[in-house]
Order: sequence, then C-alpha cells, then structure tokens
Amino acid sequence: MIQKVNFLTIVILPIGFILVQTLLSKNDSKYPGLIIPILNFLFSIVAIIQTPNLKNMLSGCIMCYIPTVIAVMILYICRTNIKKKNQMIKMKIQDLE
Repeated sequence: MIQKVNFLTIVILPIGFILVQTLLSKNDSKYPGLIIPILNFLFSIVAIIQTPNLKNMLSGCIMCYIPTVIAVMILYICRTNIKKKNQMIKMKIQDLE
C-alpha cells in the first residue's frame, strides 16, 4: 500500500498536474489557464501562514511556490505559442488579400 501511494504522489500526480495545466492553458481564453496557478498560490499562502517557526516557513515557502512557478511557466509557453499561431494566421490572411 505504501509503495502505491508513493508512486501516485511522485509520478502520476505531477504528470496529471502538467497535463491539466497544459490543456487549460491551450484554451483561446487566458482565464482557464490561470485557475491552477491561483489555486496553488492560495494554497501556498495558507500553508505558510500555518507554519509555526521561521525556518520551516522559509523552506515551506520555497516548496509551495515551485508548483505555482511551473504552472505559470506552462501558461506563458502555451500563450506565447497561441500568439505566434494567431500572428501566422493573420499574415496568411493578409497575403491572400
């Protein structure tokens, strides 16, 4: 049982997190891609506030913000690709005119 839980938390959850964030970020609207970073940020604030001492607070801050930074990086990369694609479509339309 312990090995299954470790496999789930170490492998499957991060892959699922990345896939869901990528799918949300590839949407035409930018707002669905902001859901996971905002939730991660709020969770990290709550986790940091509940930490009793400063040493644990600093290490907890770093550990809690890592998923938020990864989600924002995925959002940025996907939005950049969408902008490039839209610019290429506009250029093709202008070439046809």
